[in-house]
Amino acid sequence: MHASVQTDDSALVAEVSRHIGNAIRHASIPDPLTDLVIKAYRQLGGDAVAVRSSATAEDLPEAAFAGQQETFLNVLGEQALLQAVRDCWASLWSERAVLYRARQNMDQASVKLAVVVQKMVQADVAGVMFTADPVSGARDELVIDASPGLGEAVVGGLATPDHFVVNKRRLRLKEQYRGRREIIVLSKAEGGIEQISNRWQPDGDSDHAADNARRDPDKVAAADLTIRHRHLRYYRHCTEFSSRQ
Repeated sequence: MHASVQTDDSALVAEVSRHIGNAIRHASIPDPLTDLVIKAYRQLGGDAVAVRSSATAEDLPEAAFAGQQETFLNVLGEQALLQAVRDCWASLWSERAVLYRARQNMDQASVKLAVVVQKMVQADVAGVMFTADPVSGARDELVIDASPGLGEAVVGGLATPDHFVVNKRRLRLKEQYRGRREIIVLSKAEGGIEQISNRWQPDGDSDHAADNARRDPDKVAAADLTIRHRHLRYYRHCTEFSSRQ
């Protein structure tokens, strides 16, 4: 359907994308596939999971497609999992994803998407780590952006994170800056996530009610990742991480 749509008409792309998304979200998943998904979910323990999209067009040398498709955190229950899988599939055809692929001159019909289901880490601190400095290109440095709560606050641009630069050879902090951490993303007991405004400021105390989200991430993130980086030094791309005390 998208192959015949003029992508310079954003209103038409939005309409077609909405129709495709609705069709996918309300479609029945074939029974054999449903059985496999439920079986795997039960093998994970049947507890909260993260449901992530992984498209074939991500992390190309000439384009960055990260964030174009959806991720769903703290998904609880078999039916919620199946719906999250549909929603991931549908996100491949969101208006934003379609227009971005068009700007990159990619064949819309050639793109495919897998759904990754992982055990949910109820993190005290989370964020992203670059195994080379993404600004300077220095490969002897490891760059960390971290914030209290789940990593969605960092990857979604909801909060100004704490920033660390670690020297790989000496395993020492080279730079560190305290972020404002304006929003903290936490898991809800009934499933799903919530965004909470963090009234903590760098020169004062937080009156935020969630104790788990108030842990100082400086020592937690730096200690955790300077150990982990030994296993990641050969990877050049960004890696998400979560840490619990």
